[in-house]
Amino acid sequence: MKKSGLLLTLMFLLIFSSSAMADVPKLISFQGVLTDDMGKVFDTTLPVTFTIYYESAGELSLWTETHPSVVVRGGLFDVLLGSIEPLVDTVFKDSTRWLGISAGVEAEMNPRTSFSTVPYSYRVGTVDGASGGIIKGDVAITGKVTIGPNNVNDGSDSFVAGTHNTSGHNYVAICGGRYNEGFGLYSSVAGGFSNHAMGDYVAIGGGMGNSADGMFAFIPGGTRNIADGDYSFVLGSMGIAGHTGSIVISANNCGT
Repeated sequence: MKKSGLLLTLMFLLIFSSSAMADVPKLISFQGVLTDDMGKVFDTTLPVTFTIYYESAGELSLWTETHPSVVVRGGLFDVLLGSIEPLVDTVFKDSTRWLGISAGVEAEMNPRTSFSTVPYSYRVGTVDGASGGIIKGDVAITGKVTIGPNNVNDGSDSFVAGTHNTSGHNYVAICGGRYNEGFGLYSSVAGGFSNHAMGDYVAIGGGMGNSADGMFAFIPGGTRNIADGDYSFVLGSMGIAGHTGSIVISANNCGT
């Protein structure tokens, strides 16, 4: 009995756990119709091998498994891909993937079948409009990150959190607060309100209305302090560190 055709009435379905806290089983439900060349359906049990390939033709594969006893009734069968050999998410890391099928002793059927969108949810390319959830394990993000409303993030590999904050240069970190700005290369603002990291490599720890303009300047906090000098340090209220290496640790003082 020659099984030469697999007419694919497909349903790809990721089987999700019933508990939101549990891990999602990495299985794909696959259904098909097995016929011969004349369209006659079969009632039989036979082995079926499934292989995922990089391309629609060629031998280079990413994953394969054989189901030794697939029950076919009225031509219909269904299996869970990944139930024998683990189907890891990296299989769907990028580009189109193709499924090859061979039934019984027959050669692999031609053409292969391209996967639809749902199996690619093994790996999510973008997350839009997510309402919440929990991420367990390590997370690696390549590129800039913006968290919160009304922020502007124009720098490469910059991080902006809070609201109404602005990154205007590369490698800037604004970790929270409101109306903070980072326009210096590698500058950072930890939080607070209306702080301005204008010089390269400067850091402002928080507070309100502070401005660090000199290179490598540091303002741990306080209010309305200015660090204009390179390598300067100012802490308190309305202090001005206006020269290279100046240190001001008192209110309303100007360092020299």
